[in-house]
Amino acid sequence: MAKRLRYVPLHTSEILKQSSGVTPKELVAKEGLAALGAAEYAIAIELATRLRTVTSTCGLGGGVAARSDCWKYLYGSVAVWLDANPAATEADEPQRGAYEKAEVRMQLDPSVASLPASAAAVALGPKVLEALDACLDREARGGHGGNMALPARKALYMKLGCRGDWPEIMPPEWRPDEPEWAGDLAAAADRAGDVRAETIEAGAAAVPPGDADRDSTLLGDVYKGAAIGSGDFDE
Repeated sequence: MAKRLRYVPLHTSEILKQSSGVTPKELVAKEGLAALGAAEYAIAIELATRLRTVTSTCGLGGGVAARSDCWKYLYGSVAVWLDANPAATEADEPQRGAYEKAEVRMQLDPSVASLPASAAAVALGPKVLEALDACLDREARGGHGGNMALPARKALYMKLGCRGDWPEIMPPEWRPDEPEWAGDLAAAADRAGDVRAETIEAGAAAVPPGDADRDSTLLGDVYKGAAIGSGDFDE
């Protein structure tokens, strides 16, 4: 995907190995999944404001993407969930609740999931890009008035500091730890509605968005004080 998009490819597993000398699997074997989650969380903080990158996470059911409390540093990217076990439930795999935060979900056919990584990448790359196009097109068609497109909203979220207020971005002066702002994010999230991952089967067409469409009540005049011009988001 990075090659097709002309973006920089990054792999948190490689960054972890370079910085600590151990692979994710070795870290889990020595210290458990919690240690992997903490290590990958630190990496996610460093990568949160990097532009034009395609980043793969460690997976293993306990990394940064498997922990809902760590997603504040992932929301600035458009996330793709490669679901290798679509028949599983959240009772079987508790991390699935966090994975549902992804904008795009790819349900992998077992024949694809069992391929070597390089072959799976060749098979999935075009379908993932197709899914991303469908996601962006859906967001663009759902927008109205002064609402921002998804890439612009992501860029604004990063520029305001990855504060965890996704998908309903709060004003620049918002401080979630201060009493006067208590409850505002929860209320905004209620207005945003239920955010569901778009489901796309590998090798199949996109599922019509239906109730996966989300209400975008953003940002326009509210954020003139942020001194962020639309030109920042042209790309």
